[in-house]
Formats: sequence, C-alpha cells, structure tokens
Amino acid sequence: MIARLYSINELNRLQRLVTRSSWFMCLLTLPAVLCFVFFGKTILGLFGSDYAGGYTALVILSAGVLFSRTMGSVGLLLTMTHNERYAARIIGWLFLTNIALSFFLVPKFGTVGAASAATTYLILSNILLGVFVFRRTKIVPSIFGNPAIQ
Repeated sequence: MIARLYSINELNRLQRLVTRSSWFMCLLTLPAVLCFVFFGKTILGLFGSDYAGGYTALVILSAGVLFSRTMGSVGLLLTMTHNERYAARIIGWLFLTNIALSFFLVPKFGTVGAASAATTYLILSNILLGVFVFRRTKIVPSIFGNPAIQ
C-alpha cells in the first residue's frame, strides 16, 4: 500500500496511513514495555536467579524499542519509496557505530553496556532514517505526523 500510494502521488493518504500505523505499533508495544519496566525482575527471575541481574539492560532495550515504534517504519518507507540504497548506507554506518560503542561499553559495563550500545543504534538509526524519509518523501514517519491532512 505504501508503494502504491507513493507511486500515484497520494501523499496525504500515505501520511494518514503512516501516522496511524505508527500509533498502532506504538500502542501495541507500550503494554509490553510497561510490563518489562514494572515486572521485569519477576519475569527474568522465572528463568533463574542469574537472569534477574539483566533487569537494567531489559529496561534500556525496552526504551529503545518503544522509541523505535514511535518513529514508525522508517526502513520500510525508504524501501517502498525507492530509497533502499540510502537506507542501507545509513544502517551500515550506524552498524559500525554500534560495533564501536559495544567495543568500548561492553568490557566496562557488561550487559548494560551492550544494551546501551544497541539502544543508541536504535535511536540514532530511527532519527536519521526518519529525517531522510521526510527529506526524500515529505512524509513524517512518526506518531507526530498529522493523520488529518486533507
């Protein structure tokens, strides 16, 4: 549907679709994130006492995923609007950034460092890809787009 609406230049309809789907994804993710934040220690404890120590990493990763959902399907939008090469380049560079962050953070902070590096990657990639989506298509991919555009 994204590719079809974009190809026939129905940008208002595409904006409505993208904003609504971003809200839908965000609202579906929110209960899981809240569950992990408020009951994460208990949930991890079900797998053994050694896992309960991963609570902080779980919360960090959950925050990154929730942020990612608020930004919408930026990668899909770029792919469906013939901008996949640009998306691949940005993701590639950010992947290298993730490796570098992991190299520095994991030895010092362990699982929290790994979660921080992964969350940084999620946030940066969604912001950069979101900006790129807007510049290339004039579509706001996040929940902050206006679904009532006429």
